[in-house]
Amino acid sequence: MARFFRRNPERTEVGKFIRTHAQKLDRVYRSLERILPGTLSNILVFKSILLARKLYPVFLYAIYCGADRYLKKKRISAVLVWSTRSYPLMVRLACERNGIPVATLENGMLPGTVTMDFTGVNAYSSVPRNREFFMKLPESFEEKPSMARTLDVRQRHRSRRHAEGLETGVEKPFIFVPFQVPTDTQVALHSPLFTTMRALYEALVDAVREIREERPDFPRLVFKEHPSTPRRHLDAALYRRRDPEACFANDVPTQRLITDSEFIVTINSTVGVEGLLHDKKVMTLGDCCYNIDGLVVHVSGKEDLVSSLLNMKNFRPDEKLLHRYLNFLARVYVIPNREGHQVREKKDHEYMLERLSGNDEYVSMVYS
Repeated sequence: MARFFRRNPERTEVGKFIRTHAQKLDRVYRSLERILPGTLSNILVFKSILLARKLYPVFLYAIYCGADRYLKKKRISAVLVWSTRSYPLMVRLACERNGIPVATLENGMLPGTVTMDFTGVNAYSSVPRNREFFMKLPESFEEKPSMARTLDVRQRHRSRRHAEGLETGVEKPFIFVPFQVPTDTQVALHSPLFTTMRALYEALVDAVREIREERPDFPRLVFKEHPSTPRRHLDAALYRRRDPEACFANDVPTQRLITDSEFIVTINSTVGVEGLLHDKKVMTLGDCCYNIDGLVVHVSGKEDLVSSLLNMKNFRPDEKLLHRYLNFLARVYVIPNREGHQVREKKDHEYMLERLSGNDEYVSMVYS
């Protein structure tokens, strides 16, 4: 597989993505090998994972080739895909190879909305990252945003449908840290510092422990696991350890954790934008479309974690920039998919058709 990509440089992006996911399977295999005893059933599990580890890159490449052939055969002029997970991303890369316009759809950055973007979503988004773009918007964008602030409640994975017995109330003050899906592209491709939630947990706990040695009143960490994940991110021993610097609050509504927190620390979750929507300070640890100077605090190195956490007390987002950014998202970028959630009154498909044809306000503002 590696030799194939060296001989075909135009497929290096495909190869990069496939190799990233193959490496994740490697880590899963090694973790299970350390944890589980060598019984016959577990040996069979190891063999199955080892086979999947070898076949997964081939499977992804087969999707890419199949999409490539289908696009050429049907003479398709435009494609819509949902999310930037592995399978849709293979289709996107096939479209790019054939010069076919492709737009990605995903759950919106604001409540009751959908994102539709030609370059991708999340860190791939075409939302400008430079402060100057937003400060040049018309003065009407500086008004206090009037959008809905009630967050969408994500459906729990079937293995998490019942209360988990973790904390249902948290003592203030605290720092809210939302976990993310570790196999999602948000973490797999756009998180250079932390590739697992365990690594994120341990780095933050160590940093807060160091701070609290001199400042015992520093807020502790409250983690919440992503409801869509089928199992816990951390092993049982880590839960039982009950670090004084941290706790889990999986059964507490995310909106409550956002509003009650001192500030939010996230890799690149949309919870960061939801925090901005509720006038909360946000620290990011990965690549995302709201890493804008003056809007959030971005940490680019693990060595800066302690100092950045300490500096969050004095950080204040630029209010004008914050209003302009949120109004840009609500009025121009996202597409409403729930009645009464946004100020616009057209139907969903009308916005999508306008954007596909290049006739909407977003295309003219960003691509002109």
